[in-house]
Amino acid sequence: FNGGMSFQIDNVALQVPLALNLDQTVSGTLDAQTQQRDYRFTLADSATVQLDRLNSGTGSSVSWQITDVATGTTVASSTLTPGTSTPSQPTFALPPGLYALRVSISDFVPSSYAFRLLNASTATPMVSGQVVEGRLEPTGESVIYSVDVAAGDRLFVDLRDLATRTYSYDALKGFWHYNYSSTVRIVDPYGRTVATQDIGDAELVATVSGRYSIVLDGSLVYDTP
Repeated sequence: FNGGMSFQIDNVALQVPLALNLDQTVSGTLDAQTQQRDYRFTLADSATVQLDRLNSGTGSSVSWQITDVATGTTVASSTLTPGTSTPSQPTFALPPGLYALRVSISDFVPSSYAFRLLNASTATPMVSGQVVEGRLEPTGESVIYSVDVAAGDRLFVDLRDLATRTYSYDALKGFWHYNYSSTVRIVDPYGRTVATQDIGDAELVATVSGRYSIVLDGSLVYDTP
């Protein structure tokens, strides 16, 4: 073997998990000295949860995984990309229990991250025909609404008065980009994403009865509010 190499040994047993609550904003930085950080949260009741990546992250992508502490089973995992990249924001259903969430990097380059674990049960409830107004911020916080639907119902999300989407060169940033890159997702009562697309009118026929979540997200840090 003629090549060079570098490595370090970390005593992960000395790291005390940090407490985490649903809907709480969490942020931090990982680097060569601290390549992983652990959080723990408890669910008293079953919940549909979304990991909401916020757009302030910089550096390389940060890996995350959620583990059921009682069984050691990984129940969800993905990456927290920096705010200049389109996020992966899975939604998943969790039963009551104690859970560990770990964020980690595999290189020595400092990377910052920011996220929230959103509880869909606290989403703003809506009824058919109701009109709501709001806007998505470039900081990346998802907005979630919920509606009760019966199997066989046609669910139509009518997004009105959207700003015109334009593509132009940004002289300050030195590249071309859209003025916004938002998405809309529809999640069924079991935490499954059943429709996802660039923001705009969306529809589907419900296959199961229950509470559906409508998730609106501003994807990139340089989006216009």
